[in-house]
Amino acid sequence: MGAVAVDPEKDFVPPSFTVKELRDCIPKHCFERNTLRSFSYIAYDLCGVAALVFCASRIHALPVYLQAVAWVAYWVCQGVVCTGLWVIAHE
Repeated sequence: MGAVAVDPEKDFVPPSFTVKELRDCIPKHCFERNTLRSFSYIAYDLCGVAALVFCASRIHALPVYLQAVAWVAYWVCQGVVCTGLWVIAHE
């Protein structure tokens, strides 16, 4: 019993909707620009970075066996927050 090969280019079926129909499904308020709201997201992310740095500065106070777990958790959380900032910076 072998696996059946699927060729995505050969089996591609174009969608039956247009871009206009897709845009019409999105609420109008989603297309309104709001500078204050945009800057609030940056402030929120920077506060998240500061809070995580503060928590990381306390990792040394944990027992040794928990420090490794705490550093991994910090790296993951800080990576998520900083990826958001990186995306905003490249927009």
